[in-house]
Amino acid sequence: MRRFNHSQRYVKAINSARWRQVVQQVRKSQDNLCAECMKLGIATPIDSVHHIVPAEEHSSDEVFERQFFNLANLVGLC
Repeated sequence: MRRFNHSQRYVKAINSARWRQVVQQVRKSQDNLCAECMKLGIATPIDSVHHIVPAEEHSSDEVFERQFFNLANLVGLC
């Protein structure tokens, strides 16, 4: 199993009610289907939501939070 060494702010954000709401928005916007599989014409349910550009790349807390919850920076994948 792969382990990540995430920052405290990442762990706090990923465990927040706001994150759970954003995940539901992504699932709804993609009809709960994996974006990459849909490109191939395969209907596979979303397993998790990922950041396109990792939010942890941003040093300031303000930019981190804005990017972390930015729907344009999220994709549902299987």
